Amino acid sequence: QSKGTFLVEVGAGLPFYADEGAKLLHLGASYSHQFREADRSAARQRYRERPEAHLAQRFVDTGSAGIAADGVDLVNASVAGVFGAGSLQSEYTLASVDASSGDRPMLWGAYAEGSWFLTGEHREYDKKKGAFTRVKPTRNFDPSKGDWGAWQIAARYSVLDLDDEAVQGGRMQDATAGLNWYLFPNIRLMANYIYSDVEDAGHANIYQMRAQIDF
Repeated sequence: QSKGTFLVEVGAGLPFYADEGAKLLHLGASYSHQFREADRSAARQRYRERPEAHLAQRFVDTGSAGIAADGVDLVNASVAGVFGAGSLQSEYTLASVDASSGDRPMLWGAYAEGSWFLTGEHREYDKKKGAFTRVKPTRNFDPSKGDWGAWQIAARYSVLDLDDEAVQGGRMQDATAGLNWYLFPNIRLMANYIYSDVEDAGHANIYQMRAQIDF
């Protein structure tokens, strides 16, 4: 729906990397501009999102009519660190909407999460892609040998604010606690509890399990 996108990777890299990735610090930032056609209703900007459980309905929404805009500036910054079995990660995204009338709405979202491997593994990182990859259990699941794969606990907090100026899409906060069981590098079982709160609207308690196999 946009006429085009201009993207600038401000920076991404590893200022610190040691012990074959068991200790690292990742930093990243980017900027992009989306060109819009404000006079076309089909091209109007809309933001909406579910809580941290993607089978749920969308809890916040700027509306089906959309925001008449001449363009959108998107800014993103991220940081992640691995220190052996532990890991911390956070990201911030800002959408500055150049509305065709009125003031410029500033819509944003952010999260912070931490995890710990009870069995001593660490998150794997691909230096070429600049991204985290499959976790490799120290011992794959094999009960006959007393091996049970890798176990990880995790917690996450996120906020999405779609309220600013004339835009009233809602403000949502989520808190998540999770348990991950990696039987093999490509097989994982997950169990999460999510508490989601939408300001002035209500809250939800969500329990979710997932089995994942990738090739």
